[in-house]
Amino acid sequence: ALYPLHYLLTMIFVLPENDEEDDAHQVALASLLNLPSSPMDWYYRVCLHCVEWSGAAAIKIMQWAGSRPDMFGEAFCAVFSQLHDDTTPHAWKHTEQTLREAYGDDWQDHLRLYGILGSGCIAQVYKGAIFDENGQEQPVAVKVKHPNVDDDIDADLDIMRVSMHILERIPVDVFRNLKWLNLPGFIEEMATMLSIQLDLRQEADHLVRFNENFKNDDEIIFPKLVEGYEPARDVLVETFCEGQPIMDFVRNNTENQSVLHNMCKSAIKAVCQMIFLDNFIHG
Repeated sequence: ALYPLHYLLTMIFVLPENDEEDDAHQVALASLLNLPSSPMDWYYRVCLHCVEWSGAAAIKIMQWAGSRPDMFGEAFCAVFSQLHDDTTPHAWKHTEQTLREAYGDDWQDHLRLYGILGSGCIAQVYKGAIFDENGQEQPVAVKVKHPNVDDDIDADLDIMRVSMHILERIPVDVFRNLKWLNLPGFIEEMATMLSIQLDLRQEADHLVRFNENFKNDDEIIFPKLVEGYEPARDVLVETFCEGQPIMDFVRNNTENQSVLHNMCKSAIKAVCQMIFLDNFIHG
């Protein structure tokens, strides 16, 4: 499944180097601008297509790369940031089958899906609604795991382990310094993280714990589980929270420093609570 990734090897030689005087903050802000087309855009698009065909493990790695304009450049991240929530979705037939297995043949009598909010490497999320006996509608978000993603990830990780072992031993300068990145350790850490994400019941448990940890904080909101819809390994129904991607929020409020300051303050406070007080994050 990882064969298309051979197109990415050329990227090692063509990625631009950022100015060493630019810090990560400056580079991140530059990535918000509407950049002119890069001569490499066509190549990045080919690589993006190859990554999508290479499976969830490859997508997860490139999701991280697409969030690092300080390392890979703004033009690269402008293309690969699409992997965060805009990968090719799976077929509706699979969603129907998954919901039928989780909530019965009559699931459409009380749950309706209106459209896809986003699609990542593990699952895709629909905006929907549930209806009670009186016909009252409650907005929900429904997360459905992609088909065959468990087996694909296991196979991809095995291939990556072998590939990293070989690359670290190639006597070429561009590969020789890879040992300082501890790529085998990165692969194993990613394997642990993905194994958790493959079971949506784990995410459900995390939502319960986050809501408990932040129950006294009015600025931080987490979705809640929906009563009557037991979390399953392949599907999760939760309350719908209106919002927008963080970079879109920053782009839309670049002139309002007070709003950005308050947002950053709340976000940093939440992250510090997760790490230093609760010792619990969503991996």
